[in-house]
Amino acid sequence: MPKKIKEIMREVKTITADKTFFDALEKMIKEKTNSLVVVDDNQKVVGLINTGELIREVVPDYLEDDAIAAHFANDEIFIEDVKRAKEAPVTKFMIKDPVVIDYDDTLMQSAVLALSNRQMRLPVVDKEGRAVGLITRTEIKQVVGEILGIQSF
Repeated sequence: MPKKIKEIMREVKTITADKTFFDALEKMIKEKTNSLVVVDDNQKVVGLINTGELIREVVPDYLEDDAIAAHFANDEIFIEDVKRAKEAPVTKFMIKDPVVIDYDDTLMQSAVLALSNRQMRLPVVDKEGRAVGLITRTEIKQVVGEILGIQSF
């Protein structure tokens, strides 16, 4: 029962590279998604944003790997950093040139690509390289469950 990517991919939510942190966050909240595929004017994939990139953008670099210093950071610092990030261009914090998968590829190919590249979200592209879907670990998990006869509720 090998499935093609186009049979299990989810709808892709896109944003263009000329947008800002605010635009990306607003779209993610309104569209109830944790990731956006960044596309150019021809719908070709140029980047990927997930919630992790948004959080990294609002946490100062000097605090990212310092749990002790973070303990002393207060809410005012967090608020200021969120406000500072508001106008940051998407290109500043997106994952640039993410690994993509073709919509005719197999689930095994997507699992191997995701693992080997440590990228758990794979933009799906058509033959022209345009974003047409998204594969996440959720889709892979659902197919594994289906193979083992686990009913989704």
